[in-house]
Amino acid sequence: MSPSSLLAALCVLLVLRALPSTSGSRLHLHTPKLKALTCRAKIVTSDVLGERKAKRWLEVRTGFNERVLVLETKPGDFGGIRSGQEVEMEGVWLSRGAGGWRAVSGFTSAQSSYTFVSTKIKAKKGGTKMAATAATVDTVQVAADRPIGEPHGGGMVAAAATAPAPIPVKIVTNKIFSRSISTIVIPLAGVNPDGTACTGTSLPKWDSAAVRRMVFQELSGANISVGTTFNKCSFKRSVLNITNSMVTEIVKLPCVGESWGVPWSFSKCDFDDFNGWADAADAQLRASGLPLDKYPYRVYMLPPATCPFVGLGYVGCDFSYDCRSWISGDFWATPQVVVHEMSHNLFLGHAGAYTPDGSFDEYADSGCLMGYCCHDRCPNLPHSWQLGWQTVKQLDELSLRAGQTVAFNISAQDASPQSGLRLNASWARGGGDPVFVSFRRRSAGSPDKSLDLSLTGKVLVHTSPLANTFDAAFTTFRAALSVGQTWTGVAGGTAKFVLKYRRSLGGGGSAEVTICRKSPNGLETKASCTAGLNYDCNGLIGTADTACRKLLGLRPRRRSLLADDPAGTWAAAAAASEQGQASQRAADCVGF
Repeated sequence: MSPSSLLAALCVLLVLRALPSTSGSRLHLHTPKLKALTCRAKIVTSDVLGERKAKRWLEVRTGFNERVLVLETKPGDFGGIRSGQEVEMEGVWLSRGAGGWRAVSGFTSAQSSYTFVSTKIKAKKGGTKMAATAATVDTVQVAADRPIGEPHGGGMVAAAATAPAPIPVKIVTNKIFSRSISTIVIPLAGVNPDGTACTGTSLPKWDSAAVRRMVFQELSGANISVGTTFNKCSFKRSVLNITNSMVTEIVKLPCVGESWGVPWSFSKCDFDDFNGWADAADAQLRASGLPLDKYPYRVYMLPPATCPFVGLGYVGCDFSYDCRSWISGDFWATPQVVVHEMSHNLFLGHAGAYTPDGSFDEYADSGCLMGYCCHDRCPNLPHSWQLGWQTVKQLDELSLRAGQTVAFNISAQDASPQSGLRLNASWARGGGDPVFVSFRRRSAGSPDKSLDLSLTGKVLVHTSPLANTFDAAFTTFRAALSVGQTWTGVAGGTAKFVLKYRRSLGGGGSAEVTICRKSPNGLETKASCTAGLNYDCNGLIGTADTACRKLLGLRPRRRSLLADDPAGTWAAAAAASEQGQASQRAADCVGF
């Protein structure tokens, strides 16, 4: 190892005075004089059934390979910190045993052998091992995209023809984080010497053969597997298969043990325990000759009744450490749970939505695998774009001018890796997060075959600040539009654009949507009316718009029967009535 690599791997401990010399490697972890830590960070998230917010903490390692649990003093302290970054922290240690020298408000005791409560944390400048890479942008002319009016009376077509043509549209894609999802899945059992389950747990409900069927597409038949999800949802851009991955036989561990000098047990499930089980399993597999380092992603299947979470995983992995995730004992046969936790390793955050009471539920997007457990589905568009699995057309202040309405045909997300839109309202003050527009449907042979029916055949709207592959920001579901419905994008408290699902195309394989950008005040002017623009985005331009007729000094247009009755119901009724009256007149004439 080079000197620079060695320094990067060490956690620097800063103290107010020199520590006394000692033969023990851990005296520094219990001194009240410890002031600060500088280490490489790993963000860990724990997903629990029924919870609307995940538990998060930071994990770092010292130069003695001691694993340290870092807690926040207030929610959000870890905001902006990414796994793999060098971080500088100030705070205090918690003692695990009785007679500890210091307690911190809200933390009565340590939650691991080495627990540090951070009172101040920041990313070290220049300390990022895996730098964020901006999305690649190509500018192309998309012939199918056009300015469009929605006819609702005379004057529309002529007005639309005078509208300025859109400039070429940007095609935006992200770097694919990992093309080979090379994974080792390690089922665990905690057993006594006689083979019975350890106290506090039970023997696994499934054998390794069942786990293999859950993991590999080659063995799953018509069922969805972990491999199916990666292979299908990514269009084989990120592949997990029986060649690059493996499932071990069940690794049997004793009921108690020690890893790196830290005791662990199957009688509980805390930071030391689930890390200790993983360390012990790794050691056993290495001793058997298995080339563990061949597999950068490691999934540990835990025994039943051991842990309260569904799954646990590192949020981001830069390969300077093991990319670990843990699956609870009741979910060995649930592919979505495994993919969810592994996707945290790929820097994916959760997929949420706002609830009717106005609070945010970070799991509430039922159309994304990063939402709630447990049914299979692909990622939503923002997460697929983040992973490099989807390329999107991007609209901004240059490609969508005030008063312009542009139409796009977007393919179903399962049908093409080039579907969907990203709208960056950069023209708006307080422009808000970018808006993602996709079209989803149920698709046989894909995880989306079980897509929530409320989303099937709908145009979906999400917002997210996601900027690149390594951005673990949440995504927010906003709307599911049926044909004819609209959604208004708001920034800085003001409506800035209107999105409409205009019609379904190709037998339900794609959707035509229109996007209209409002003027700053959302009001028509004489100039907008004569130029064929639609500043108020009401779907009417030129003399078809009442506001324009007023501005141009024209009398209000008399609404025709057909204009008020596009389906022709009233007209048909009138025709039938007229026919009936004519028949009656003829009868009266004969009688006369």
